[in-house]
Amino acid sequence: MVDLHKKIENLRKTIHQNKDFAIDYMSDTKNWVCIHTTKYAPKRNDADKLYIKTTAMATDYKLPRATIHVTLNQVVGNHIGGSWDTASIVILAPYNDVISQNNNPQEVAAEDTYFIPNPDTGLILPDTTYIIQPSSDNKELFTIGEKGATYKTDQYTPEEVEEILSLSDWDKSQYEEYLSGNIPEYEIESILGYDEKLIQTYQNSEDKKAFMRGILEEDRFIILNKLLRDAVVKLSLEEMGYHYIFAHEDIVSAKIANVATDSGLRGNSGNKGHSSTLEYETDLQGCALAKLSEVLNSQNPDKICKHLANTHIPMRNEVISSILSDTPIPDTYQVFIEVAKSKNVNLSDYNAHLDTTLHRHADKITEECNNALNKIKQNPENYAKLKQRLKQQQDMAPPTYIYSNSSNR
Repeated sequence: MVDLHKKIENLRKTIHQNKDFAIDYMSDTKNWVCIHTTKYAPKRNDADKLYIKTTAMATDYKLPRATIHVTLNQVVGNHIGGSWDTASIVILAPYNDVISQNNNPQEVAAEDTYFIPNPDTGLILPDTTYIIQPSSDNKELFTIGEKGATYKTDQYTPEEVEEILSLSDWDKSQYEEYLSGNIPEYEIESILGYDEKLIQTYQNSEDKKAFMRGILEEDRFIILNKLLRDAVVKLSLEEMGYHYIFAHEDIVSAKIANVATDSGLRGNSGNKGHSSTLEYETDLQGCALAKLSEVLNSQNPDKICKHLANTHIPMRNEVISSILSDTPIPDTYQVFIEVAKSKNVNLSDYNAHLDTTLHRHADKITEECNNALNKIKQNPENYAKLKQRLKQQQDMAPPTYIYSNSSNR
């Protein structure tokens, strides 16, 4: 293992301590590697090519998300959009090879580059793809191969725990301090996976350190797995002939964004991803429509009325009108047309793959909503109760089309 430690240390000295090297290195796209951290292994298509499905594809368009996100030369960190600590599979693929198989990314950022792939194919992975995944068969702590790597995820011996810590930026005292629950306040939300209910429970607890000790005792293997996974990513990049960028430096992010912009792409130096874009807002709207379908399928008049009392629900007025007039709910795709209008764009012109995904999502949701209404009508008593309650809500203000509850993301 000594050689591996030296490799890690050399990488730290080369990049972590030398910002100029990182800037120069990331100024050429031939050095970029797309890193996709996930719980799901890529599939193979009929041509025996590996590919990644969008969330929309994976859920048969129940959810609308048309994007696939990667980081460049680094593992994704936790943020308000979610936690990746338990995502055990890491897919590494040279950036130039990825775009040769697909369209260009919709946006480039060091910590959130994303593609909108063809929904009929997903994101096609090149033959140079390198996959890191856990293996219960591993006798060694990890194995680095030419095409992929595996690592152990449980039953660590005390010696292996020390080995994992030595391969990471942690030391034993830091790890023990962490498990004791003595954690800086600014790290709490990230550790709790930005789970609002869990964060609220933590904030209301009388002994916050004891609360965190309980959480971390359950999650200590998750912590070790993440540290080992990330170390294996760094070693695997070197095996592929690339460098890991340790520091998430603003100046490095700015260089990556500038390179993208100079290439005619949309570069984002702020690493805030697509939070203000059309694809993000259609994603939120689609999730709200999926929730509407779920509520209608509950067949519960009280639950349906309570949901439709929220004036921000997309299609709220149309759904109420359809129930009261005994007519079908109209095509929910109109919600996305309204979002696009608010951005002064035409969906099909903006991105044909996004438009196709949203059409398929809208078709599914519209059908589900109308099927749910037909089931409710089969219970005349329930349906009469629903109509009576909704008449009282009919005069409420019309909905805004931009769904405001971003916590559903």
